Amino acid sequence: MKFPDAIISRVSRFLPLIIVAAAILPFIPGLEGELLFDDIPLIREDPFYIEQVNPLQCWNRSFWKIERTQGLYRPLTLFSYWLDIKAYSPLADPDTGLFEPGFRITNLLLHTIVCLLVFKLVSRLRFGKSVAFLSAMLFALHPIHVEAVTPAFGRGELLCSLFFMAGLILHSYRKESSICIPAATLCYMLSFMSKENGVAFLPVCMMMDLCLAHKIEFKPRPVMQRLAPFAIYLVAPAAVFALRFRALGTLLPAKDHFMPAIDNVIALSPPLLRVVAAIRIQGIALAKFFWPATLSHDYSFAEILPSESFFDFFAWLTVLSFALAVATLIMIHRRDCRKILFLTSSYIILIIPAGNFIVPAGTIFAERLQYLPSLCLCIASANFLSRISRKIHAVPFVALVLLILMTLFVRTFHRTYAWKSELALSLAGVETAPRSVKIWNNLSVQLSKIGDYGGAVIAADKTTEIYPEYATGYANKGTYLAQLGHLQEAKESLRHALRLSINHLHANYMLGVVYAEEGYHEKALLVWERILEVYPRDPKLIEAVNLARQGKWRTKTRVAPPGGVE
Repeated sequence: MKFPDAIISRVSRFLPLIIVAAAILPFIPGLEGELLFDDIPLIREDPFYIEQVNPLQCWNRSFWKIERTQGLYRPLTLFSYWLDIKAYSPLADPDTGLFEPGFRITNLLLHTIVCLLVFKLVSRLRFGKSVAFLSAMLFALHPIHVEAVTPAFGRGELLCSLFFMAGLILHSYRKESSICIPAATLCYMLSFMSKENGVAFLPVCMMMDLCLAHKIEFKPRPVMQRLAPFAIYLVAPAAVFALRFRALGTLLPAKDHFMPAIDNVIALSPPLLRVVAAIRIQGIALAKFFWPATLSHDYSFAEILPSESFFDFFAWLTVLSFALAVATLIMIHRRDCRKILFLTSSYIILIIPAGNFIVPAGTIFAERLQYLPSLCLCIASANFLSRISRKIHAVPFVALVLLILMTLFVRTFHRTYAWKSELALSLAGVETAPRSVKIWNNLSVQLSKIGDYGGAVIAADKTTEIYPEYATGYANKGTYLAQLGHLQEAKESLRHALRLSINHLHANYMLGVVYAEEGYHEKALLVWERILEVYPRDPKLIEAVNLARQGKWRTKTRVAPPGGVE
């Protein structure tokens, strides 16, 4: 028996326990963290989860609450949040009705199951037990997965990946049991209901059969037999689209709260240049997988900019490097060429749905989007390590593998700490993505929450320096200046925000506050009444108008907190 298979066989009974420990231990620091950023409107501010007693209603609504709807349909992810709130209710905070660490605990349990499925899947793909174990360990420990595993809003990636891998495993058993095809179809459906990336299941299954089959036949009958399961699998997306149309009345998302100039600036590019930019972004993703020293929770404008030409140097460098890497692996491991082709094609398939290749995505790039695609990179890396083990002595090889795994463990452990609070994450973000508008805006908001209004003004200035058309940056700066008592400067900043966006809710509200602070109550009331016509259900405006009409307004106790991520 060849090394390292000999070592793996001796400790085979302990491998699942080792994988479980690797999946859990580096993420422990983040378990006590709070709900942050997207978690807040998604869960804390959505009364659905606490008020709704019928879980089937998760299949009758959009992913976000109606005020922020983007036309996304992820009912299984919503159902998992609903279950969390009910299951952890004895530990819930009486003020919010939530046990916030519970969402992270569930995420970590799901990540652990996914890592065990990686081990099983790679074993079923006949890469060998040593490759399967190394793949699972790399996947469990990789720091690029922190954004998917730690915050609650990463739940969709975890559920989608869990059912995706379970479906692939069932597909591999289809010749051994007749129940596997229906079960795999159900997994496909559940994966798609967790996140739209699950749509890639069918083409990945086809590539699995094409590249990894022992013997390829072209006789008519065998071909039809091989195609039969894929016809059954089509039931899954058809069912999900039918449920989606029944719930939302549309088949495709409509990003009502999508801000392309900030969230995804390449969405404004012509289709060809958008694809070129998307290729360059995948180069960034690959670089972060193999060298995850600099990670960030946000890559919005102007951290990543659009391609200005079809001949984008870094885009074509990505294509060339990727092609050379694949060709080199095939040349070195000729016996494994079909496996390498499977991993290459699967990786490309998995990055397409959210990679801005076909349609613009809601974000230009996010590390959580690499959770499922990174599986292919983990398997390829593990296969490469397993092969070079035959060229070097056992002790240096074991030392190399342990060094890689320990480095990943330490990086993930350290990265998880940043997700404990919004302030910690914002401070980490300005170090790793200093050109991001959202990160500086969020930092300004967090500094204002701890009373550092001077620091908040500086961060808001950085926001508008990066993106001068960002009305929220000026509105927030006006709020901080008002808190510092600089009312004239506050008015100038708020008016600048309104020149950029006349119906900006927070800028209008705060301008009224400043007028009232100066004693111009009629001006304040006029501002509030006008914007109330645009936002007739906003409770903050309703309260301000009612108190102003009754002459009971007290400005110093009515200054609202500024807006964070939009």
